[in-house]
Amino acid sequence: MNRSILHSISIIVIMGLTACESSDIPTESVQIANSVSISPAQPSAAPQIVTNEKPKSVGEIMDFLVQSVPEIRQYKQMIETNKSKVLFLSDGLISVLDRPGKYYDMYIGESFSDHVVRWNTFYVSEDMKEILVEDVITGNILTLEEWRKRGAK
Repeated sequence: MNRSILHSISIIVIMGLTACESSDIPTESVQIANSVSISPAQPSAAPQIVTNEKPKSVGEIMDFLVQSVPEIRQYKQMIETNKSKVLFLSDGLISVLDRPGKYYDMYIGESFSDHVVRWNTFYVSEDMKEILVEDVITGNILTLEEWRKRGAK
């Protein structure tokens, strides 16, 4: 959990939604950002960054997740109702502990003028066929089905 927050707070480049071509996501309520990875000082169970791969764009990953996971659309609508902004951050292509292959990570949260609040972090397989979710309390990586069974909130 802290890894994502530290990455997003340390070095964030906020971009406009122009990279995203989805017409059902209003630009005034969404921020897209790419964050630069910082190597952790100590080994942890958190996913490790892979630096030699070129990731898909944040907009492509965001569009895929919004279309594939209805809970993200519901969260986005709730945030918009509160007149706040949804924030999408990605470190790019990473390895996820105990999982074969590589995944794009996507931190989703709410952006305020002085801080961000994490809602969830999703991992999308490189071939865009699998979605995993990081448990916000334990840090364990769950399948989308396991996350939903636990009451995806």
